[in-house]
Amino acid sequence: MKSAIVVLVLLAACSEPLTVKDLAGTYSLTAMDGQHMPQLLTATINCDEWVQSGELTLQETGAFQLLVLHTRGWPGASDGMGLSGNV
Repeated sequence: MKSAIVVLVLLAACSEPLTVKDLAGTYSLTAMDGQHMPQLLTATINCDEWVQSGELTLQETGAFQLLVLHTRGWPGASDGMGLSGNV
């Protein structure tokens, strides 16, 4: 059984490398530093900032968009942050 696993790993390593088109799609941010969302990003006496969720969209062209929903100060107050660009 172990030899079959080794052969399978070796065959997988010889396949074609991943391309941008292989990775294109939308991915959800489900955790930060291995901890489920929401996550406390910063905290002060007057204001806490929480990351609630996020989404990364990779396009076949190499363009990307990263959206992060976070809250500041009090529950229910939200701001969205976004970043777009090309690889």
